[in-house]
Order: sequence, then structure tokens, then C-alpha cells
Amino acid sequence: MYLHREELIKKILAWKVCSMAMTLTTLWVYTGSATDAALLTFILHSMFIFTHRVFEISWEKKSRDDV
Repeated sequence: MYLHREELIKKILAWKVCSMAMTLTTLWVYTGSATDAALLTFILHSMFIFTHRVFEISWEKKSRDDV
């Protein structure tokens, strides 16, 4: 199934919201602190976004080099 760019962006943002909510809730239950859970969620998801971008750039470069 092919998604138009706008639909793809909506899908990505919806998943990011769900993922962050699950992480925040899990960490809140685990730590007992909403503040600590929010900070850890922010750090963790910032790292995920950064590393995913690096991965995508590397993958595209490898794909171009293979051609």
C-alpha cells in the first residue's frame, strides 16, 4: 500500500505520540516520579530520533553507492 506524503507524516506522528505515551507511562510506574519519567522519555526519544536519522542517511548513501 502506497501512502501519500501527508498520510505518511500523520502515521509517523501518531506512532510517535503513542510510543512516547507508552514510554512515559511505563517509566512513571517504574520510577514513581512524573518529572523523572518525563525527562527520561524526552532524552530517550530524542536519542531515537537522532539515531534513526543517522541510520536513514547511512542507508540512503549505501543504496546510492551500490547502484
